[in-house]
Amino acid sequence: MKKKLTLLILLCFLCPGNDLFSLDYSVVGRIRTVRSNEIVTVLLNKGEPQGTYYLINNKRIIGEITIYAESVNSSVYIGKYVLRNSKDIYLVRSGLSIIKLSEQKDISKKFQNNSFKETPVYKKLIVTNPDRREMVFVAEGSFVYGSNHGNRDEFPEQIKKINSFYIDKFEVSNHDFKNFADQTGNKYPEYWHSEIVNGEFKYDFFSKLPVIVTYKEAEAYALWAGKRLPTEEEWEKAASPPGNELEKNSRARYPWGTSPKSGISNTQELWSRNSTSNLIKLVQSVFPNQVLKKGYLPVSIFDRDDSSKYGVVNMGGNALEWTSSWYMPHYGNNISNYQYGKQYKVIKGGAYFLGLKDARISSRKTGGIPNLYNDRSAGFRCVRDISPLNREK
Repeated sequence: MKKKLTLLILLCFLCPGNDLFSLDYSVVGRIRTVRSNEIVTVLLNKGEPQGTYYLINNKRIIGEITIYAESVNSSVYIGKYVLRNSKDIYLVRSGLSIIKLSEQKDISKKFQNNSFKETPVYKKLIVTNPDRREMVFVAEGSFVYGSNHGNRDEFPEQIKKINSFYIDKFEVSNHDFKNFADQTGNKYPEYWHSEIVNGEFKYDFFSKLPVIVTYKEAEAYALWAGKRLPTEEEWEKAASPPGNELEKNSRARYPWGTSPKSGISNTQELWSRNSTSNLIKLVQSVFPNQVLKKGYLPVSIFDRDDSSKYGVVNMGGNALEWTSSWYMPHYGNNISNYQYGKQYKVIKGGAYFLGLKDARISSRKTGGIPNLYNDRSAGFRCVRDISPLNREK
Protein backbone atom coordinates (compact mmCIF):
# COMPACT_ATOMS: atom_id res chain seq x y z
CA MET A 1 0.00 0.00 0.00
CA LYS A 2 2.83 2.37 0.91
CA LYS A 3 4.58 1.68 -2.41
CA LYS A 4 1.37 2.40 -4.35
CA LEU A 5 0.86 5.68 -2.50
CA THR A 6 4.45 6.73 -3.19
CA LEU A 7 4.06 5.86 -6.89
CA LEU A 8 0.78 7.78 -7.10
CA ILE A 9 2.34 10.91 -5.62
CA LEU A 10 5.30 10.62 -7.99
CA LEU A 11 3.06 10.27 -11.04
CA CYS A 12 1.02 13.30 -10.02
CA PHE A 13 4.07 15.48 -9.86
CA LEU A 14 5.52 14.22 -13.11
CA CYS A 15 2.46 15.17 -15.14
CA PRO A 16 3.07 17.95 -17.68
CA GLY A 17 2.72 21.40 -16.22
CA ASN A 18 3.43 20.34 -12.59
CA ASP A 19 6.43 21.73 -10.74
CA LEU A 20 9.28 20.17 -8.80
CA PHE A 21 8.96 22.11 -5.56
CA SER A 22 7.93 18.98 -3.64
CA LEU A 23 10.18 16.40 -5.30
CA ASP A 24 13.64 15.28 -4.24
CA TYR A 25 16.03 15.71 -7.14
CA SER A 26 19.53 16.81 -8.00
CA VAL A 27 20.96 18.66 -10.98
CA VAL A 28 23.44 16.26 -12.57
CA GLY A 29 24.40 18.09 -15.76
CA ARG A 30 23.31 20.36 -18.56
CA ILE A 31 22.91 20.44 -22.31
CA ARG A 32 26.09 21.42 -24.08
CA THR A 33 24.96 21.62 -27.72
CA VAL A 34 21.68 21.09 -29.56
CA ARG A 35 21.62 19.14 -32.81
CA SER A 36 18.87 18.07 -35.19
CA ASN A 37 16.35 15.24 -34.68
CA GLU A 38 16.12 15.75 -30.88
CA ILE A 39 19.81 14.91 -30.44
CA VAL A 40 21.94 16.82 -27.92
CA THR A 41 25.35 16.56 -26.35
CA VAL A 42 25.27 16.46 -22.57
CA LEU A 43 27.85 17.41 -19.95
CA LEU A 44 27.41 15.31 -16.79
CA ASN A 45 28.87 16.48 -13.50
CA LYS A 46 30.23 13.06 -12.51
CA GLY A 47 29.81 9.33 -12.92
CA GLU A 48 28.48 7.11 -15.68
CA PRO A 49 24.97 7.77 -17.04
CA GLN A 50 22.39 5.71 -15.19
CA GLY A 51 18.64 5.39 -15.67
CA THR A 52 16.26 8.13 -16.77
CA TYR A 53 17.06 11.82 -16.70
CA TYR A 54 14.73 14.79 -17.04
CA LEU A 55 14.96 18.25 -18.61
CA ILE A 56 13.74 21.09 -16.39
CA ASN A 57 13.02 24.77 -16.83
CA ASN A 58 12.00 26.97 -13.88
CA LYS A 59 11.22 24.00 -11.62
CA ARG A 60 9.10 22.32 -14.30
CA ILE A 61 9.85 19.01 -16.02
CA ILE A 62 9.54 19.57 -19.76
CA GLY A 63 10.83 16.24 -21.03
CA GLU A 64 12.89 13.09 -20.60
CA ILE A 65 16.34 12.42 -21.99
CA THR A 66 18.11 9.13 -22.69
CA ILE A 67 21.90 9.13 -22.81
CA TYR A 68 23.24 6.41 -25.04
CA ALA A 69 26.79 7.14 -26.19
CA GLU A 70 30.01 8.79 -25.07
CA SER A 71 30.94 11.82 -27.18
CA VAL A 72 34.19 13.70 -26.64
CA ASN A 73 35.42 12.51 -23.28
CA SER A 74 34.30 10.73 -20.13
CA SER A 75 31.96 13.54 -19.07
CA VAL A 76 30.38 14.45 -22.42
CA TYR A 77 27.69 12.18 -23.88
CA ILE A 78 25.19 12.07 -26.71
CA GLY A 79 21.53 11.90 -25.78
CA LYS A 80 18.07 11.96 -27.31
CA TYR A 81 15.23 13.84 -25.67
CA VAL A 82 11.44 13.61 -25.81
CA LEU A 83 9.37 16.65 -24.85
CA ARG A 84 6.06 16.42 -23.05
CA ASN A 85 4.76 19.41 -24.96
CA SER A 86 6.08 20.25 -28.44
CA LYS A 87 5.55 23.95 -27.71
CA ASP A 88 8.50 23.80 -25.31
CA ILE A 89 10.98 23.13 -28.12
CA TYR A 90 12.32 26.69 -27.87
CA LEU A 91 13.44 25.96 -24.29
CA VAL A 92 15.89 23.26 -25.41
CA ARG A 93 19.11 25.25 -25.60
CA SER A 94 22.67 25.05 -24.40
CA GLY A 95 22.77 25.35 -20.62
CA LEU A 96 19.38 23.74 -19.90
CA SER A 97 19.58 21.75 -16.65
CA ILE A 98 19.33 17.96 -16.51
CA ILE A 99 18.12 16.36 -13.28
CA LYS A 100 17.94 12.97 -11.65
CA LEU A 101 15.04 12.14 -9.33
CA SER A 102 15.95 10.54 -6.02
CA GLU A 103 15.05 6.87 -5.83
CA GLN A 104 13.77 7.09 -2.24
CA LYS A 105 10.86 9.40 -1.45
CA ASP A 106 10.05 10.56 2.07
CA ILE A 107 6.33 11.38 2.09
CA SER A 108 6.59 13.27 5.39
CA LYS A 109 9.22 15.55 3.82
CA LYS A 110 6.90 16.24 0.92
CA PHE A 111 4.27 17.69 3.21
CA GLN A 112 6.87 19.51 5.28
CA ASN A 113 8.34 21.19 2.17
CA ASN A 114 4.87 22.13 1.03
CA SER A 115 4.34 24.40 4.04
CA PHE A 116 3.57 28.04 3.31
CA LYS A 117 6.58 30.21 2.58
CA GLU A 118 6.28 33.94 2.12
CA THR A 119 7.73 35.22 -1.14
CA PRO A 120 9.31 38.64 -0.58
CA VAL A 121 8.14 41.48 -2.79
CA TYR A 122 10.73 44.10 -3.68
CA LYS A 123 10.31 47.72 -4.66
CA LYS A 124 10.30 48.24 -8.42
CA LEU A 125 12.22 51.52 -8.14
CA ILE A 126 14.67 52.77 -5.51
CA VAL A 127 16.87 55.87 -5.13
CA THR A 128 20.30 55.10 -3.72
CA ASN A 129 22.83 57.00 -1.63
CA PRO A 130 25.31 58.63 -1.95
CA ASP A 131 24.81 59.01 -5.70
CA ARG A 132 21.06 59.82 -5.51
CA ARG A 133 20.26 57.85 -8.64
CA GLU A 134 17.24 55.78 -9.68
CA MET A 135 17.60 52.01 -9.91
CA VAL A 136 15.02 49.55 -11.26
CA PHE A 137 14.36 46.01 -10.08
CA VAL A 138 15.26 43.07 -12.33
CA ALA A 139 13.50 39.93 -11.12
CA GLU A 140 15.15 36.53 -10.74
CA GLY A 141 14.49 34.20 -13.63
CA SER A 142 15.59 32.67 -16.91
CA PHE A 143 16.38 34.53 -20.12
CA VAL A 144 17.91 33.92 -23.53
CA TYR A 145 21.65 34.60 -23.39
CA GLY A 146 23.90 34.82 -26.46
CA SER A 147 22.77 34.18 -30.01
CA ASN A 148 22.97 31.53 -32.72
CA HIS A 149 22.53 34.17 -35.41
CA GLY A 150 25.03 36.86 -34.46
CA ASN A 151 28.81 37.06 -34.47
CA ARG A 152 30.95 34.01 -33.72
CA ASP A 153 31.65 35.11 -30.15
CA GLU A 154 27.91 35.28 -29.34
CA PHE A 155 27.39 31.55 -29.98
CA PRO A 156 25.68 29.49 -28.67
CA GLU A 157 22.27 30.81 -27.69
CA GLN A 158 21.40 29.36 -24.29
CA ILE A 159 19.17 29.71 -21.27
CA LYS A 160 20.60 31.39 -18.20
CA LYS A 161 19.03 31.90 -14.81
CA ILE A 162 20.32 34.58 -12.46
CA ASN A 163 19.25 36.10 -9.17
CA SER A 164 17.35 39.36 -8.70
CA PHE A 165 19.25 42.66 -8.67
CA TYR A 166 18.84 46.40 -9.13
CA ILE A 167 20.36 48.31 -12.04
CA ASP A 168 20.69 52.03 -12.78
CA LYS A 169 17.78 53.21 -14.89
CA PHE A 170 20.03 55.60 -16.81
CA GLU A 171 23.69 55.67 -17.81
CA VAL A 172 25.97 57.51 -15.39
CA SER A 173 26.11 61.12 -16.62
CA ASN A 174 28.88 63.71 -16.55
CA HIS A 175 26.99 65.38 -13.69
CA ASP A 176 26.89 62.13 -11.72
CA PHE A 177 30.58 61.45 -12.24
CA LYS A 178 31.53 65.02 -11.28
CA ASN A 179 29.63 64.57 -8.02
CA PHE A 180 31.73 61.45 -7.34
CA ALA A 181 35.01 63.13 -8.32
CA ASP A 182 34.32 66.22 -6.18
CA GLN A 183 33.53 64.11 -3.11
CA THR A 184 36.47 61.73 -3.46
CA GLY A 185 39.18 63.93 -4.95
CA ASN A 186 39.42 61.85 -8.13
CA LYS A 187 40.54 63.54 -11.34
CA TYR A 188 38.10 64.70 -13.99
CA PRO A 189 38.30 63.01 -17.41
CA GLU A 190 40.66 64.96 -19.66
CA TYR A 191 38.03 65.71 -22.28
CA TRP A 192 36.11 67.82 -19.75
CA HIS A 193 38.74 70.58 -19.58
CA SER A 194 37.16 72.79 -22.22
CA GLU A 195 33.68 72.25 -20.79
CA ILE A 196 34.25 73.52 -17.23
CA VAL A 197 34.47 77.13 -16.00
CA ASN A 198 35.04 77.95 -12.33
CA GLY A 199 34.48 74.35 -11.35
CA GLU A 200 31.11 74.02 -13.08
CA PHE A 201 29.96 72.76 -16.48
CA LYS A 202 29.34 75.55 -18.97
CA TYR A 203 26.26 73.89 -20.42
CA ASP A 204 23.52 71.84 -18.80
CA PHE A 205 23.32 69.76 -21.98
CA PHE A 206 26.90 68.53 -21.53
CA SER A 207 26.33 67.71 -17.87
CA LYS A 208 23.51 65.32 -18.85
CA LEU A 209 25.57 63.38 -21.43
CA PRO A 210 26.88 59.91 -20.50
CA VAL A 211 30.35 60.06 -19.00
CA ILE A 212 33.02 58.19 -21.00
CA VAL A 213 35.64 56.66 -18.73
CA THR A 214 38.16 53.86 -18.29
CA TYR A 215 37.17 50.59 -16.70
CA LYS A 216 39.06 51.45 -13.52
CA GLU A 217 37.33 54.84 -13.27
CA ALA A 218 33.94 53.15 -13.64
CA GLU A 219 34.91 50.56 -11.04
CA ALA A 220 35.98 53.29 -8.59
CA TYR A 221 32.67 55.13 -9.04
CA ALA A 222 30.71 51.92 -8.42
CA LEU A 223 32.67 51.21 -5.23
CA TRP A 224 32.00 54.75 -3.94
CA ALA A 225 28.29 54.35 -4.67
CA GLY A 226 28.09 51.04 -2.80
CA LYS A 227 27.43 49.22 -6.05
CA ARG A 228 29.32 47.24 -8.67
CA LEU A 229 29.52 46.96 -12.44
CA PRO A 230 27.11 44.46 -14.01
CA THR A 231 28.23 41.12 -15.33
CA GLU A 232 27.60 40.45 -19.01
CA GLU A 233 24.75 38.11 -18.05
CA GLU A 234 23.13 40.74 -15.81
CA TRP A 235 23.44 43.36 -18.52
CA GLU A 236 21.70 41.13 -21.11
CA LYS A 237 18.96 40.18 -18.64
CA ALA A 238 18.28 43.85 -17.83
CA ALA A 239 18.14 44.62 -21.57
CA SER A 240 15.46 41.98 -22.23
CA PRO A 241 12.69 43.27 -24.52
CA PRO A 242 9.01 43.40 -23.54
CA GLY A 243 7.06 40.17 -23.99
CA ASN A 244 8.12 36.58 -23.58
CA GLU A 245 11.83 36.45 -22.68
CA LEU A 246 12.14 32.91 -24.03
CA GLU A 247 10.44 33.61 -27.32
CA LYS A 248 11.36 31.34 -30.19
CA ASN A 249 12.14 34.20 -32.57
CA SER A 250 15.33 35.57 -31.05
CA ARG A 251 17.41 36.12 -34.16
CA ALA A 252 17.70 39.85 -33.46
CA ARG A 253 16.80 40.94 -29.96
CA TYR A 254 16.85 44.61 -29.05
CA PRO A 255 15.78 46.26 -25.77
CA TRP A 256 12.56 47.40 -27.45
CA GLY A 257 11.70 44.13 -29.26
CA THR A 258 12.78 41.70 -31.95
CA SER A 259 13.00 44.06 -34.95
CA PRO A 260 15.52 46.82 -35.70
CA LYS A 261 13.94 50.28 -35.61
CA SER A 262 15.70 53.50 -36.52
CA GLY A 263 14.86 56.80 -34.90
CA ILE A 264 14.14 55.46 -31.42
CA SER A 265 17.70 55.10 -30.12
CA ASN A 266 20.98 56.93 -30.56
CA THR A 267 22.64 54.81 -33.25
CA GLN A 268 24.26 55.79 -36.52
CA GLU A 269 20.89 55.62 -38.32
CA LEU A 270 19.52 58.38 -36.10
CA TRP A 271 21.81 60.92 -37.74
CA SER A 272 20.48 60.43 -41.25
CA ARG A 273 18.83 63.39 -42.98
CA ASN A 274 15.35 61.94 -42.45
CA SER A 275 15.72 61.56 -38.69
CA THR A 276 17.72 64.66 -37.74
CA SER A 277 14.86 67.18 -37.95
CA ASN A 278 12.73 65.18 -35.50
CA LEU A 279 15.73 64.71 -33.23
CA ILE A 280 16.40 68.45 -33.14
CA LYS A 281 12.81 69.09 -32.10
CA LEU A 282 13.03 66.43 -29.41
CA VAL A 283 16.28 67.77 -27.94
CA GLN A 284 15.26 71.44 -28.11
CA SER A 285 12.02 70.68 -26.28
CA VAL A 286 14.22 69.93 -23.27
CA PHE A 287 17.29 72.03 -24.06
CA PRO A 288 16.10 75.17 -25.96
CA ASN A 289 18.47 76.61 -28.58
CA GLN A 290 20.87 73.71 -28.20
CA VAL A 291 23.05 73.33 -31.30
CA LEU A 292 22.98 69.65 -32.13
CA LYS A 293 25.98 67.76 -33.47
CA LYS A 294 26.37 64.05 -34.08
CA GLY A 295 27.38 62.51 -30.79
CA TYR A 296 26.15 61.50 -27.38
CA LEU A 297 22.73 62.60 -26.16
CA PRO A 298 21.44 63.23 -22.61
CA VAL A 299 20.98 59.94 -20.78
CA SER A 300 17.19 60.27 -20.43
CA ILE A 301 16.36 61.50 -23.95
CA PHE A 302 14.88 58.16 -25.13
CA ASP A 303 13.30 57.13 -21.83
CA ARG A 304 10.17 55.79 -23.56
CA ASP A 305 11.46 54.42 -26.88
CA ASP A 306 14.81 52.81 -26.09
CA SER A 307 13.65 51.07 -22.93
CA SER A 308 13.77 47.40 -21.89
CA LYS A 309 10.95 45.45 -20.25
CA TYR A 310 12.33 46.46 -16.87
CA GLY A 311 12.43 50.15 -17.77
CA VAL A 312 16.20 50.43 -18.27
CA VAL A 313 16.93 53.25 -20.72
CA ASN A 314 19.45 53.58 -23.57
CA MET A 315 20.75 50.03 -23.63
CA GLY A 316 20.34 49.98 -27.42
CA GLY A 317 22.25 53.16 -28.19
CA ASN A 318 24.02 56.34 -27.05
CA ALA A 319 27.12 55.03 -25.23
CA LEU A 320 28.83 51.67 -25.04
CA GLU A 321 28.82 50.31 -21.48
CA TRP A 322 31.42 48.52 -19.39
CA THR A 323 30.66 45.18 -17.73
CA SER A 324 32.74 43.39 -15.10
CA SER A 325 33.04 40.23 -17.26
CA TRP A 326 36.28 39.19 -18.90
CA TYR A 327 36.06 38.58 -22.63
CA MET A 328 35.79 34.79 -22.58
CA PRO A 329 34.01 32.29 -24.84
CA HIS A 330 30.43 31.42 -23.95
CA TYR A 331 29.86 27.96 -22.53
CA GLY A 332 29.81 25.57 -25.50
CA ASN A 333 31.74 27.92 -27.80
CA ASN A 334 34.91 26.19 -29.01
CA ILE A 335 35.88 28.77 -31.64
CA SER A 336 39.46 29.98 -31.21
CA ASN A 337 39.98 33.70 -30.50
CA TYR A 338 43.32 35.14 -29.42
CA GLN A 339 41.53 37.90 -27.47
CA TYR A 340 39.85 35.44 -25.10
CA GLY A 341 41.24 35.46 -21.58
CA LYS A 342 41.61 37.78 -18.63
CA GLN A 343 42.96 40.73 -20.56
CA TYR A 344 39.91 42.58 -21.96
CA LYS A 345 36.53 43.38 -20.46
CA VAL A 346 33.24 42.89 -22.32
CA ILE A 347 31.54 46.10 -23.45
CA LYS A 348 27.83 46.01 -24.28
CA GLY A 349 25.17 48.13 -25.98
CA GLY A 350 24.82 50.33 -29.02
CA ALA A 351 26.40 53.73 -29.66
CA TYR A 352 25.85 56.82 -31.78
CA PHE A 353 28.77 55.86 -34.06
CA LEU A 354 27.63 52.24 -34.59
CA GLY A 355 24.78 50.79 -36.64
CA LEU A 356 21.72 48.93 -35.39
CA LYS A 357 23.46 45.58 -35.86
CA ASP A 358 25.72 46.49 -32.95
CA ALA A 359 22.72 47.52 -30.84
CA ARG A 360 21.60 43.89 -30.49
CA ILE A 361 21.50 42.70 -26.88
CA SER A 362 23.88 39.79 -27.53
CA SER A 363 26.51 41.85 -29.40
CA ARG A 364 29.92 41.88 -27.68
CA LYS A 365 32.81 44.35 -27.88
CA THR A 366 36.11 44.48 -26.03
CA GLY A 367 37.63 47.20 -23.90
CA GLY A 368 40.95 47.59 -22.15
CA ILE A 369 43.47 48.30 -24.90
CA PRO A 370 46.29 48.92 -23.97
CA ASN A 371 44.99 48.40 -20.39
CA LEU A 372 42.01 48.96 -18.12
CA TYR A 373 43.55 52.14 -16.68
CA ASN A 374 43.95 54.07 -19.94
CA ASP A 375 41.26 52.93 -22.36
CA ARG A 376 38.53 55.56 -22.04
CA SER A 377 36.13 53.95 -24.50
CA ALA A 378 32.76 53.43 -22.81
CA GLY A 379 30.18 54.71 -20.39
CA PHE A 380 28.57 52.58 -17.71
CA ARG A 381 25.75 51.95 -15.29
CA CYS A 382 25.88 50.12 -11.96
CA VAL A 383 24.03 47.29 -10.29
CA ARG A 384 23.29 46.52 -6.65
CA ASP A 385 22.33 43.25 -5.01
CA ILE A 386 18.92 43.14 -3.37
CA SER A 387 18.60 43.73 0.36
CA PRO A 388 15.83 43.14 2.93
CA LEU A 389 15.67 46.94 3.17
CA ASN A 390 14.35 47.00 -0.42
CA ARG A 391 11.25 44.97 0.39
CA GLU A 392 7.82 46.47 0.09
CA LYS A 393 6.35 47.15 3.54
